[in-house]
Amino acid sequence: MREHNFNYVPKYLDEKERLFFWTMDEALVLLGVMFLGVYTNNIISSIIAAFVLQTLYSKIKKQMDLTVLSHLMYWLLPTKLLNFLKKVPDASIKEYIG
Repeated sequence: MREHNFNYVPKYLDEKERLFFWTMDEALVLLGVMFLGVYTNNIISSIIAAFVLQTLYSKIKKQMDLTVLSHLMYWLLPTKLLNFLKKVPDASIKEYIG
């Protein structure tokens, strides 16, 4: 039988889960673009695009806080794409009455 070491302390308490070399959000970017490439039958170009986008995403993530990315998504993406998260007001309306 295997003995459990109850005194084990992990090296990093707040380390994120990883899928091979990438964190889960980076792997989602990578695998999402690859899936779209397989779906559209552009496998080689999607693999290249996936690695380029994943590299850009990881560099942006290191330079700025992820809340900045969520703010950019709110202002740049159509509101219909963000409705699955919660009820999001339309970003094109700059001033509400009331």
